[in-house]
Amino acid sequence: MISKRTYYVKVAQKIARGEMTVSFRKKTEAQLRTLHPRTQRVARAHLYLLNAHGIDARLGYMSGTRTATEHQRIEPGRAASASYHLAGMAYDIKIYDHKNGSARGCGSEPEQVFMQRSGCEQWEG
Repeated sequence: MISKRTYYVKVAQKIARGEMTVSFRKKTEAQLRTLHPRTQRVARAHLYLLNAHGIDARLGYMSGTRTATEHQRIEPGRAASASYHLAGMAYDIKIYDHKNGSARGCGSEPEQVFMQRSGCEQWEG
């Protein structure tokens, strides 16, 4: 018999390869559809793993593909041309804490290995 953790990881791997799919909240689905197909699968697998472990994770507003103007509004100090969001190859996750009603953001870039194995490297307040 396999452990829950092993099961969740195997399901997430199938999702990332496109062998399975999962659905999320309406707003999250809308953001997912803006992503490059491969990034979309990885984002779905990442969200699945977080949610399977009891973490209320969703894609943030303006999380998927952005225009240069939208990117400048969100990250004024960073050059828009340096963002993978322009190509739909990056996404931002919001982690919701229902105990105190807050949300924290977690950014992603393609070179981060599966979001540090479902941990976040870059946190915003």
